[in-house]
Amino acid sequence: MFRSVDAATIRIAAHSWPDSPAPWPGRSGASGIAYWLQATWRKVGLAEAVWAASPEFAARVEAVLASGSAAPDRGWRMALALARYLVRAQRRATPFGLFSGVATLRFDTVAAVVPAGQPAIRVRPDASWLASLIARLEADPDVHRRLPVQANNLALVNGSRIVGARRPHASARTESTSVRSTAAVRLAMSLTPTPLPWAELVDAVAAAFPGFPRASADAMVAGLVDHGVLISALRPPSTCTDPIRHVLDTLDAMFDGAPGGQRALRAELRSLHDRLGGTSAGSTTYLCGLADDMRRVAPATQPLAVDLQLADQVALPEQLAAEIAASVEVLRRLTPDPAGRPEWCAYRARFVDRYGMTAVVPLARLVDPLVGLGFPAHFATVADAPVALLSDRDERLLAMAQQVVIDGAREVVLDDAAVEWLAGTGRVTGSVSPHVDVSAEVRAVSLEALTQGRFTVALTGMGRSAMATSGRFLDRLPYADRELMCREFARLPVAVAGAMPAQLSFPPRKLHSQNVLNSRQVLPWLVSLAEHRHVAENVIGLDDLGVTAGCDRLVLVSMSRRRVVEPTVGHAAAVHTMPLLGRFLLELPRATDARLKPFDWGAASCLPFRPALRYGRVLLAAARWRVDPAALPGAEAGDDEWLTAWEALRTRLRLPAWVQVGNGDQRLRLHLDQSMDRALLRAHLDASAGPVTVVDAASPEDFGWLSGRAHEIVVPVASTVAPAAAPAAVTARGAWPPPAPPEPIIPGASGLLSASVAVEPSTMELVLMRGLPALFADWPEPPLWWFVRLRRSTPHLRLRLHTDDYGDAAVRVGRWVAGLRQQRLAGDWSLDTYHPESGRYGCGTALAAAEELFAADSTAALAQLVAQPESGIDRQALTALSMVDLAASMLGSRTDGCEWLVARPEQTGQAPIQRAVLRQAVTLDPGKLPEPIQQAWQERSRAATRYAAELSAVAGPLTPASVLASLMHLHVVRALGPDEDAEQLTYRLARHVALAAVRRRVRAVGASR
Repeated sequence: MFRSVDAATIRIAAHSWPDSPAPWPGRSGASGIAYWLQATWRKVGLAEAVWAASPEFAARVEAVLASGSAAPDRGWRMALALARYLVRAQRRATPFGLFSGVATLRFDTVAAVVPAGQPAIRVRPDASWLASLIARLEADPDVHRRLPVQANNLALVNGSRIVGARRPHASARTESTSVRSTAAVRLAMSLTPTPLPWAELVDAVAAAFPGFPRASADAMVAGLVDHGVLISALRPPSTCTDPIRHVLDTLDAMFDGAPGGQRALRAELRSLHDRLGGTSAGSTTYLCGLADDMRRVAPATQPLAVDLQLADQVALPEQLAAEIAASVEVLRRLTPDPAGRPEWCAYRARFVDRYGMTAVVPLARLVDPLVGLGFPAHFATVADAPVALLSDRDERLLAMAQQVVIDGAREVVLDDAAVEWLAGTGRVTGSVSPHVDVSAEVRAVSLEALTQGRFTVALTGMGRSAMATSGRFLDRLPYADRELMCREFARLPVAVAGAMPAQLSFPPRKLHSQNVLNSRQVLPWLVSLAEHRHVAENVIGLDDLGVTAGCDRLVLVSMSRRRVVEPTVGHAAAVHTMPLLGRFLLELPRATDARLKPFDWGAASCLPFRPALRYGRVLLAAARWRVDPAALPGAEAGDDEWLTAWEALRTRLRLPAWVQVGNGDQRLRLHLDQSMDRALLRAHLDASAGPVTVVDAASPEDFGWLSGRAHEIVVPVASTVAPAAAPAAVTARGAWPPPAPPEPIIPGASGLLSASVAVEPSTMELVLMRGLPALFADWPEPPLWWFVRLRRSTPHLRLRLHTDDYGDAAVRVGRWVAGLRQQRLAGDWSLDTYHPESGRYGCGTALAAAEELFAADSTAALAQLVAQPESGIDRQALTALSMVDLAASMLGSRTDGCEWLVARPEQTGQAPIQRAVLRQAVTLDPGKLPEPIQQAWQERSRAATRYAAELSAVAGPLTPASVLASLMHLHVVRALGPDEDAEQLTYRLARHVALAAVRRRVRAVGASR
């Protein structure tokens, strides 16, 4: 199901110091704290790493060391903070500054580690410094009059305001910004879908509004740039990995041959650019000098962002890569969301219900909550929505965890049978994600043990794509390795056949996140959000994107190219840092895939202990304990009192010596036998508002093969499953692009009335059989009308009709509902917006013909309801026969209709069909049905024939056969009500009727010979 991709990397902690040379001090011992700070600060490389991460904290430490003392509380807090940095530097491999670095990883027959010199420091400008520099340039009149600007494609008109992303240079946590939507502003936006020089834009606005002085137009453009509504060419896109070079190239192009032209600043930037390169490890003096020079150009607390490129050459056994690939398939089978995230499943269902399976809805319209569907429900919150019901999977996990406790064990070893039992038969219904990456620790006492297969792979994380975790480090790797990885990423599989793999590029919602979002473009296509970009063949514009439905997924489509687009990102940024539309484009292609993520305990996460789960040599999940701070003395308790209580709790919980606490980038691996580590644990517990998860962690001996150094490998894996077929909207014959869905019909805005009437299921048929005829009995000329029974949120009857006098029709329907209320047959009612289902039934004359068929089918369903009790015909048998008649009418003959039903696989459903009902359905002669039913079916047949002709006249994805299933569904809902089990049984009955007819015809043909 999955294979490893030859683009693996390893991240290794840069430091591995022995135990602290000074004993951990008590919180009240000022001299002991000062001594510990001084001894620890002298560790080789620690001060430099802390300075690169936080110059302000490093300066405070230096000040305390220079004075020789600090107030006890301040000194204690500083000691804890430095202790966290110390633990981070030694025991966590996540790349950050000078604490850890990245190298390429290969798989071979023999494990090997070859040190190849000191790591190289890769220095680049910090996002805050770069934003400050660009803001300075944009505010300079000599610069901005030549500066090209472009409209932000995420800026939207919202009433009297135009809302954009955050201000491009703002460090505050602003989610969005807005400006007044004046005519001049709207003109400026309309003139800049592609880059336009600032001065030309100012001239165009001033010319369009004679009373608007040019100076005011210039100030307006400056304000739009300041608010991010317009984006200047100075701002590099997220695929740019050399931002100072980008700024210099932009300035050079603007001032080519011009006198002055910021020559001094450009010369200074060139000098800084030349100095921003690889340096030897430990050159703090050089970095401090560079930082000071950068601050003279633009202010920033820390103008530098630093990465380490490791020189180590590491090879791991090929069998280890195979174990990781196999573990991904196990996690897929054990996922709590086998058909994708529930909120996305609900979103797809809403999409199909609103637009059908063949419509291509423009992206901007779809995500607009006023005219489309908006965003999925989970976009409104960062955390997963709580699951209310206990699933079968939850029950099995709870039982397994309890059994482990009874057995006194701490680990469960899963085999394929156990995985199948946990997963449940047939649970994985979603498609397979085309690629992901897996992060893991490798535990082996030696390289020899690794080669011999005596190792454990402990999974630590999973990226959303094969290049998510490693993409931003590509430019920190040697050229040959980088090019190899780029080639591998460029040919990753896609989910849909013929799809265009596109890299998604956007600025983050928080400025500081830009430091981890920049990644070079490695995919052939590009989708750019809120960036300054020139038109290019490989750039797919937002206005070119639409969404359609496939058999089991939603699909993004390029309208101009008539191809599926699959966006992904080259970084691992959290979704809350992304623009909402960026997140939508990223998640949509995999929305209904079986959700791949680290093992999820579901409801069992509340247990005080969860055992480790192992599959083969892969540790899918480490053992975990929930430690409640309330079980320990509070923050005011003395050290001895707390330690006594802690040791008792640790013994009772059977906690190991090495554990891990924290989440994401705040994880700490602690040794519970060391005083400093216990102090960090206590601080973590004291700061927690509830139970803390403590995870079993590896010891340095487990990393013996790497001399005890903390590390993490990142292995991309790709699916071996063939991609799904492209959706019908893309592959079907006919004109392209298909017409956009028609605008919704607002109550009173046209001659179509749509009403919803609350009716209980127990009285629904009485309302249909007696109420509806009464409604239309006194109309001068009955309108074209149809109905559907629904049970969404509350049971109700949906009635639609065409009228020349909407007001009169509304009054008549209102009086009718009032009469029903007096008889306690109906509740509230409302006039609704009508969304024509052009994607499901067609548009124009085809949709008009479909509505005539809806009306005829409603009459047929009513005739069946009225005549059925006296006829003695079973209701489901009669409905099944009606479905066969409908199929015959749509496809041209009873023979074609029956063959369509026979060839179509049965719907799911295990309810047995009663023999008497089956016999009646198979033997019933349509010519002997009550006269009202026969007349209604004949009228429906004529309407179906007209509708089929309209569909056949247009070369498109909709055909009489493709819409038949939807028409049958509507008929069952009209005749029997919204009951999935009843619908499945009735469909099976209809198939039996068709099978019997086909057999009779075959026998007749045989007898004639």
